[in-house]
Amino acid sequence: MIVEGVLTTLNENGHSNIAAMGATIDRSTIGPDGLWTFFQLRPFEGSRTFHNLSARPFGVFHLLDNAELLARAALSEAENACLEPAEFIDGHIMSDSVRAYEFQLHQADWTLPRATLKAKVVKTHKLREWTGWNRAQHAVLELTIMATRVAWIPREQFLLQIESLQPLIEKTAGETEQAGWNYVLEYLEKYWSQAVSGGHSVK
Repeated sequence: MIVEGVLTTLNENGHSNIAAMGATIDRSTIGPDGLWTFFQLRPFEGSRTFHNLSARPFGVFHLLDNAELLARAALSEAENACLEPAEFIDGHIMSDSVRAYEFQLHQADWTLPRATLKAKVVKTHKLREWTGWNRAQHAVLELTIMATRVAWIPREQFLLQIESLQPLIEKTAGETEQAGWNYVLEYLEKYWSQAVSGGHSVK
């Protein structure tokens, strides 16, 4: 199964890069306490995460219940996230996460265009209880994933998706989910406005 989360890795200057990413989990690598022992990452060549992990084979994978933070991480605008030093690796933990897995790469295949990286968990942080995701959080997640492909998806398709997801926001969103939803809508509007003015190509 693939679990969506946020990854922190170190840039050349020692600062953390924050990026949304899915981790592939094999149920056989989940311990009796429900915690992971191994997971797999598949960053694309050319991404900052790919570059950082090839230079420094360690990082931290986070599970979040904050839809706005996940959206900002996916769309490269999570610079203001609160970070704390990791314990076992040279890196940082997002303090607003539910769970954080410090890891080192155990096996790595850098075959292009996507690497296949097996990560071994070296430290687990249970920062607070997991309360689960509501339908509004899922709506923000779905629109966020779609927004990462805004250069290739026609605007009309986005408008249909927004129309179908909007009722989930109206019925089940709290303040954080509404903020995440508004952030993604503003991101899309900004992209389309720049496209009209010649800043982007639009389909």
